[in-house]
Parts: sequence; C-alpha cells; structure tokens
Amino acid sequence: MAEVINMNALVNKLIGNKTIVAQIEKNAERQPRNTMLIFEGRHYTWKEFNALANRYAHTLFKLGFRKGDTIALVMENRIEFLSALIGMNK
Repeated sequence: MAEVINMNALVNKLIGNKTIVAQIEKNAERQPRNTMLIFEGRHYTWKEFNALANRYAHTLFKLGFRKGDTIALVMENRIEFLSALIGMNK
C-alpha cells in the first residue's frame, strides 16, 4: 500500500516557516549555478528558474494583477507551469 505523505509537514520540515518563494529566492542567491530541477533532460539552475518565475510575476503585475487576486492556471506538465505558479505567488 502506498504511503500517505503530509505535504504541509514535509514542507515545514524542509524549509521551516519560510514561503516557497522566499526559499527559491534564497537558493537563487546562495547557489545560483546549482541544479534546481531536471525536466525532460534539461538542467535548470536556481538562478534560471527564479528569473523565469520573476518574468511571470512582472508580466502579471503589468497586466494589473495584485496580491489577493484570483488567478487560474491551466497548462500541460512543463517547467513553465511550475515557474508561472511561483511567479503568481510573488
């Protein structure tokens, strides 16, 4: 039988009370050239991923979205999905 994982407990164990966004930004600053993830054989560094998320965040801000607004994201499974999701939380 598959193990049930409490994601809140796992995230809290990994990064404490920091947000995912804060941790990504911290990692991008401290270890910019380290691999953050591998998707379809391509390695993405913390710096690259954070820059991509920032592009989404800036674009959404320019379009008029602000903290508290509701945004839906429908996209196939790809690196842009994760970076857009992080960008929305910035």
